[in-house]
Amino acid sequence: MHKVKDIEKDKLDYDSNKFMSFVQASVMSLPCIWLYFTKDAISLALRECASKIMIGYLLGALIICRLVIGYFKIELLYVLYLPIMLSFSFNTKVVIINSILAFNVFNTYLNVPWFLPLQFLLYYMSNQEICSNNFCIALMINYTLSIFFKKIGQLKSLDHEVCNIFSILLTNIFYLTETSNMSIPFKILHGTLSALICAILINYIISMLMKILFKPHVYIQSMILSSVIVLGFPLLTDHFIQIHDCMTPLQWLINYITTSDIRLKIFFTWLVTLVTLVPAFVMLQSHVSLNTSRKIWHFLIFLIITIPFKYDPKFVKIALAGIIPLFLCIEYIRFLKLEPVGSYLDSTLHSFADERDLQGPLIISYIYLILGISFPLFLYDSPVGLVSLGVGDSLASIIGKKFGRYRWPESEKTIEGTVAFIGSTFVVCEILKSSLNYFENTNWYKLFIICFLSGILEGNSILNDNILIPSFMLICERLQ
Repeated sequence: MHKVKDIEKDKLDYDSNKFMSFVQASVMSLPCIWLYFTKDAISLALRECASKIMIGYLLGALIICRLVIGYFKIELLYVLYLPIMLSFSFNTKVVIINSILAFNVFNTYLNVPWFLPLQFLLYYMSNQEICSNNFCIALMINYTLSIFFKKIGQLKSLDHEVCNIFSILLTNIFYLTETSNMSIPFKILHGTLSALICAILINYIISMLMKILFKPHVYIQSMILSSVIVLGFPLLTDHFIQIHDCMTPLQWLINYITTSDIRLKIFFTWLVTLVTLVPAFVMLQSHVSLNTSRKIWHFLIFLIITIPFKYDPKFVKIALAGIIPLFLCIEYIRFLKLEPVGSYLDSTLHSFADERDLQGPLIISYIYLILGISFPLFLYDSPVGLVSLGVGDSLASIIGKKFGRYRWPESEKTIEGTVAFIGSTFVVCEILKSSLNYFENTNWYKLFIICFLSGILEGNSILNDNILIPSFMLICERLQ
């Protein structure tokens, strides 16, 4: 009964968001058209194969929307669009396999993997270089991760589409990326995420055994699980990260920082910022709105990363590679309220939670933020995540709420906020281009087009801005 009511409510939402869907589809189609007709590096066979898979995906989406959802959901397009466009931009070897993995979103909607045979058929029809065993493993990893995200997010914190976008991303990190070609920051990200997942699996097994064999006091159980994370995670990290034959990862990191004056200055600048400004913001939080305090954090991150990245990009990437699993670890402890700090983390993070965070069991807006900032830097040394989230999104939200009078059709977002996004991101991109030599291969009118299209998309999208807008800007930046 509740499911029927939810579908009816979603259908009403869809009927009121047709304009937004049209705008999103129009904006997304422009990079696709440009890429298809202008990028000479892409072979004709790859274009044709990808086009056929995209048509198959659209047919599958129409079937799922008709039989399961009850209306066409524009967010389904992002599950295919983001992986395939990023693959075209950075690694054409995985274009087809990522396109096929996107079909998994239909499996999660059906709660049964009915589309797995179709995914195998598409793989054999595409004549890919990757062997069938490797494809099967990638398919199983992707499917398992999507089910895991669906379970912990309860389709409230993470919807079907976000579950599958993240599962494709992690499948690429864990399996489809060749270890021999990984940079040191990527090795650290790969190793720390692997260690965290292993620690979580160990905790899950311990929890199951304790339920079967004996039931300890809740506090004792919580302390046992906390100790696995606190002690096991670093030990597993030593196992998964192999950088130097004679040093542990921690020893290598300390040596790496202390052998450079620039890295020491960056490190102590971050440390002073953390020690002084973070407590100050927490104390002043009661004097400003939640939205303003969150956007101040966004802008602060923009300041403390943009300049250091230009002086030592490798060190900043290493730091971000460590922060991502650290934030995931914090959310895991908060989610389970593991003592002695779980309850404190829960109350503190809830004070910064927005309405999206409060819809489900996970508080992940800060994880979205660090992901949106990090991956453009990892993939292309691009600050589009910093600019769009630290400046554009912040000013769009603040100005839109304070001065907004004209709203986009059927949307809570304002046209004034969109203008603020476009203007601020373009100005900051030009400043970064002239003063810090960012966007060296991008002229001013292309920057304006990127900012303009991203602003229109930001004003009309429902998918989380912290993931969508940096990804879209990066895709547009890579188009030549």
